[in-house]
Amino acid sequence: MRVKVFLPLPLRTLANGKKVIELEGETVGEVINNLFEKYYRLGKFIGTDGGRIKSTINIYLNGKDVRFLRDEEKIIGIEDQLKIIPTIAGGRD
Repeated sequence: MRVKVFLPLPLRTLANGKKVIELEGETVGEVINNLFEKYYRLGKFIGTDGGRIKSTINIYLNGKDVRFLRDEEKIIGIEDQLKIIPTIAGGRD
């Protein structure tokens, strides 16, 4: 199944400037693994050498953080969308 993955502006340069990329996968994990293979630089930015998502990266399936979904909700459907959002921090004290 093809899934749309939405990227915020800071991550688009790592995906050839694309706002939306389409990837194959039946689960969130499969889609992310395919992202690592197809977009190496983006994969290195959001993932660890062990293939896990960095703690500073948030991934949402239909607006819900995938870390808090039950296993059956991690299965991708036809209309599902993934969004990858890096944590933003900074500012002054």
